[in-house]
Amino acid sequence: MQTFQAKFQDGLILATINGQHWIVDTGAPVSFSERSELTLDGTRFEIASSYIGMSLRDVCDQLGLKADGILGMDVLSQFDVRFDMPRSEISLSIVRLVPTSRMIEVGSALGVPILFVMLNATEYRLLLDSGAEIGYLFRIASLGCGRPVFLRICCLCTACSKPPRTL
Repeated sequence: MQTFQAKFQDGLILATINGQHWIVDTGAPVSFSERSELTLDGTRFEIASSYIGMSLRDVCDQLGLKADGILGMDVLSQFDVRFDMPRSEISLSIVRLVPTSRMIEVGSALGVPILFVMLNATEYRLLLDSGAEIGYLFRIASLGCGRPVFLRICCLCTACSKPPRTL
């Protein structure tokens, strides 16, 4: 297992990996950077220089922040990932992590992590996209997902200055 320092910045999770700042984006299918490779927990990954025509510089200019790469699900899905934001840490492990009472196991839909939640006795799937300011809840129905419910995701930790808001 390898653990990195992480912080919230402008609604995004930035992890310091090998001395560089990477945006951790569970909604991004592909990692990309100006670096051609990245080694995490002893595993080497080839990293794309762009995704759907956008370079890292394009993304950073749009976001108004500096980063050395976007860490997407092509890499993250190879690990068990533990987000411990009260401790400002993200851990990646090629060995399966044993869930504790404070850990939540998640599933996957189209490569994006999902969490099953109950609200007012109705079960929903919550898409966990750490690179988006808005998350999506979908009602579970026997023939697929129902109409989406939109809500703002907040980190709910003491380090966050933004109050949670429902849209």
